[in-house]
Amino acid sequence: MKQKNIVARLSGTLVISLLTLAVFAAGCKSYKVESRWAAEPVGIDGKMTEWKDVPLTYIEKSQVQLGISNDGENLYVLFCFFDSEWARLIRSGGITVWLDESGKKRKELGLRYTGGPPLKELREAGMIAEGGDQGESRSPQRERFRQTAALAPEKLVVITKAGEQTMALSTDGSGDSFVKSGVFKGLYIYEFSIPLESEADRDLAMAAGLGKTVSLGFEWGSMSESDRKRMMELMGGRPGGAGPGGGRGGGMGPGGMGRGGMGPGGPGGSGGKGGPQLPEKQEVWLKATLAVPAGQ
Repeated sequence: MKQKNIVARLSGTLVISLLTLAVFAAGCKSYKVESRWAAEPVGIDGKMTEWKDVPLTYIEKSQVQLGISNDGENLYVLFCFFDSEWARLIRSGGITVWLDESGKKRKELGLRYTGGPPLKELREAGMIAEGGDQGESRSPQRERFRQTAALAPEKLVVITKAGEQTMALSTDGSGDSFVKSGVFKGLYIYEFSIPLESEADRDLAMAAGLGKTVSLGFEWGSMSESDRKRMMELMGGRPGGAGPGGGRGGGMGPGGMGRGGMGPGGPGGSGGKGGPQLPEKQEVWLKATLAVPAGQ
């Protein structure tokens, strides 16, 4: 069973207690979590070091894990998974984190990160070989498409009601570090830091006080129309697919993650029977109560 497989792998790899791992099954519409107080600022470095004592929430439908922590200045978010398809799609199409201090599902403030762990880091972790993912065989055309997406530069965009603004990414630890991706024993890691106090020269900030409940939305897994058409052509299919969506066929990929015809819950949700499987956009919302220091 996928749920048991991934939970066991998480607990074994990251030394996370099963008693503190909240699991939300498919069909849940609202995920309520408690943020964990961070006694020290969380380093946004794409590593799991500072998350080992933070309970993770597992979203079964999308097969991702989320962690929430905060101090008096920042909200820290961990987003991670084992599936390499999600990593490829975030590298090419990005992941958007929506921030709503009202606790609803407003999409008026957010940030979109496009990128992922460096290829060198992926190779050093044994997650890809020189020619692509281990154990995978691809046509030269499909491999060129994936390599093009993998070489796309990292980008961070702040989204407000006034429009979108591209922000400089800190890669050496200097300045503001709002996002960083990394890998650890097969796990793709994305860390975010969101300011809780607004400043005159900063568009990205949540006006949320400690103890308040806020909403965080996560969108990923989509492709641009041009990339979708190109992928369909390289895979020998037609845009839009034919017939009903893929079922639960297909094998199990690394980490017990379904691959191929997983249906709506995973990367291979679109396309007809026997045809190319294209990804479906995922959207997950959390309601998180910001933590307060002990004794307050």
